[in-house]
Amino acid sequence: CISRTLFGFNMATAMRGPCIGLRGSEGVWLANGPPTYKPKDDFPRSESKGCRTMAFSKDGSLFAYCNGQKVLVLSTADNQVVCEIDKPRTSHLQFSPLNSFLATWEPYAVMKGQQQGTPNLNLYEIPSGEHKKGFIQKKVQGWCPQWSSDEGIAARNVNNELHFFENNNFDTIVNKLHLQKVSDFSLATETTNPYHVAAYVPGTKGQPSFVRIYQYPNFAGPNSALANKSFYKADKVELVWNRKVSALLV
Repeated sequence: CISRTLFGFNMATAMRGPCIGLRGSEGVWLANGPPTYKPKDDFPRSESKGCRTMAFSKDGSLFAYCNGQKVLVLSTADNQVVCEIDKPRTSHLQFSPLNSFLATWEPYAVMKGQQQGTPNLNLYEIPSGEHKKGFIQKKVQGWCPQWSSDEGIAARNVNNELHFFENNNFDTIVNKLHLQKVSDFSLATETTNPYHVAAYVPGTKGQPSFVRIYQYPNFAGPNSALANKSFYKADKVELVWNRKVSALLV
């Protein structure tokens, strides 16, 4: 029984077709796509039944999964282990656009005798596997930071604010966008500077919901939003930019 499949594409192996990642009761393995559809014999197959998550990098050159004991990052070109990360409870994984970081998320927990839990959202440098930053992120919704395609900026939603970081320095919040009760946002990830971000605030007590678009870092002033759309009777939204970042589908 296969519980999930993921597809990765790497230009270096394009002639051999796409690579398919699978996890299920038989463990974790990779298979070639068309025309062969055969398992990759050179992949160090894991027989662990405890794999809860796996991910390809955006360019398909890296593959990561958690086997219930640790997180492993492998190169899809030669199936060699790039690094190992000691995070056995990891349930979500995501690479940054340029493969500079691997983000991991695990359920937030407070151990007996502690007043506060340890960071459950962690960023690891690739390929060294060095831990660079940890955050407390209790909700799984929107758990991962969003990066621009050049990794020039990244953003997180934290307590009614969008926090922005530059050049992968997560020790310093460079800019903030404050919107009361903001519940979702989308950084236009397909383009470089100038950067754009859309933020969604759900309606409350007869007030409409709205989505606003901003150009980073122009957040100050009552007319700073490039566009604003209000609407009623919305429980949630999906925000989808086109590749040219000339339109946003809400």
